[in-house]
Amino acid sequence: AGLPRTSTSSLQAGLQILGYDPCYHTIPHLLPNASIQGPMWLKAINTRDKAVRQNILAEIVSGYSAIVDGPGCFFVEDWVEMYPDAKFVLGMRKSPQAWLDSVVGSIGKAFDKGPIYYLVYFVPEMHFGFIMNNLWDAQTFEKYGVRVRTTDFYLKHNNEVRRIVPKERLLEFQAADGWAPLCDFLGKERPTGDFPHVNDSKAANRLMRSFVMNGLGVWTAIALGVYGAYWGLSSLLL
Repeated sequence: AGLPRTSTSSLQAGLQILGYDPCYHTIPHLLPNASIQGPMWLKAINTRDKAVRQNILAEIVSGYSAIVDGPGCFFVEDWVEMYPDAKFVLGMRKSPQAWLDSVVGSIGKAFDKGPIYYLVYFVPEMHFGFIMNNLWDAQTFEKYGVRVRTTDFYLKHNNEVRRIVPKERLLEFQAADGWAPLCDFLGKERPTGDFPHVNDSKAANRLMRSFVMNGLGVWTAIALGVYGAYWGLSSLLL
């Protein structure tokens, strides 16, 4: 139920160690399949008909034992209704500002309409991301009166999760808390070894670098196409 940039990769790794495998996460599961799953998520976001939306969500997570990160965290009310025995982990950061700094310093770079934005605009995975980000932002403003990349959104989302999820089914968790609270909440034995700490920023930045390289390839192809068309047209006019 936690927002992106709340150690969701670490939580995913921890849940899979505990047997909730596979656990759906944006980076390994959605982005490589954006051409197929992207339209499904967008349809779910846009669909006001609850039955239709929940059918789409059920299809997306079919075969998975758990889900973390976005876009799943924006459908908590649906998940509570669809899976009455499910438990929810609300990923937290040490402060709202720490969350915002993490967003702005990683995935947020692609949405600032600076050089990176234009470089990756035609990369299919990022193009889907831009559309979804705009929808989230519009719907967040409609619902809460705030924008997504603000500390107010972090606070409002977390309070909404607390309102929706019954207390006995909700754990507020930071990766620094370690195994104990998570295992006690889920009724699992504590594994040997430390709780996994996956560097979300490094993973996100590696992914962004690959998108930038793909974007450079797309823009090179566009430039060559325009150049070829120009010379082809010029030869016809001579």
